[in-house]
Amino acid sequence: MKSDIIITTWNCSECAKLKSLINSDAIYDDEFIGKNGQYLTLINAFSNIGTRIILEKFDFPDNAVTPVLFTYDSSLFWEIEDIINYLKEQGFLNA
Repeated sequence: MKSDIIITTWNCSECAKLKSLINSDAIYDDEFIGKNGQYLTLINAFSNIGTRIILEKFDFPDNAVTPVLFTYDSSLFWEIEDIINYLKEQGFLNA
């Protein structure tokens, strides 16, 4: 199963903005898939230390901060506009 993975932090305003744009069906409906047949997975960390551990596990660079996106084809995005553009192309955002 291939999946795009969004990593957010509870106290991040950019993360809140991004989560508000995501089509809720993309998160809650197991049948909802993106244009390349991938699912969308959301990981939300509840501590800054937890966030750093998760980012290290996904090999994000030290300067990356949430929100971040790890795509099904192993691409890394940590600039908010790049994440939004990618998710929009995949059909994961509200119209």
